[in-house]
Amino acid sequence: MQNTTVNNQNTVNTPVAPPVPLEIEEPDEYKIKRWEELLALVKLGHENAHERWVAIEQKAMNYLTLLGIVVAAAALSGIDEVARLLIHRRDWLDLLFIVASVGVVGFASGAFGCFAWSLRMQTIMEPPLGRDLLGHVATHNYVDVLYSMSVRFVEATEQLAAGTARKTRAAAWGYRGLLVVLLCAIIGTVVSVAIKTREQMSQKPTSVSQSESPQVTPGVTPAPARPSPTSPDPTVSAPASQTFTKGIEGPRPPAPPRGERR
Repeated sequence: MQNTTVNNQNTVNTPVAPPVPLEIEEPDEYKIKRWEELLALVKLGHENAHERWVAIEQKAMNYLTLLGIVVAAAALSGIDEVARLLIHRRDWLDLLFIVASVGVVGFASGAFGCFAWSLRMQTIMEPPLGRDLLGHVATHNYVDVLYSMSVRFVEATEQLAAGTARKTRAAAWGYRGLLVVLLCAIIGTVVSVAIKTREQMSQKPTSVSQSESPQVTPGVTPAPARPSPTSPDPTVSAPASQTFTKGIEGPRPPAPPRGERR
């Protein structure tokens, strides 16, 4: 898309080509052919300058579209995380994510301004192709017409070249900003993944302890917990007064005879 305004109000009342003295006399047909070749050359230069003008505008438009896609993706994926971390910031990972998000917004704004400046409406000069040209051709000879048209094409080419240079500088600065935006978006994505992984790791012990707790059924009294067995301590011995001797003191009673019941 070409955002240009053509200015065709320039008249062709240019001075007649001054006679150039030549040391060597040349045939008349060569004199006319020289001006014809000059006009063809400057017309080709004007076409090339116009193509470069259109190409830089198309490239700036493509970069602007890519910038919009990157910013939209970054905003959809990280705006909630930024709002949460602004309120509850804990460590350097959170701070790095906030800095990357601010970098995306800042450099995206600068790149957008550069691309928009490169695509702004401008007035360019084109060789006259209206009624003035018809009057000029009718009142001047062939060589004068060739010379005046060549002058107009040269002026238009110079203006196009200067405008293309300004557009190129603005688009180049916008492209640098786009690269920084991409870098900040990549850093923000990596840090966001690290933050989410850290949160999942911190919540895992809590979930495990909750899953191991006994389930209580309503209306049923849970059984008391069974004490865990402990191994005896070999260094601890009972006192002499508390020795278990009941039932083994004195002689054993005689066995009853067979056939008798006790």
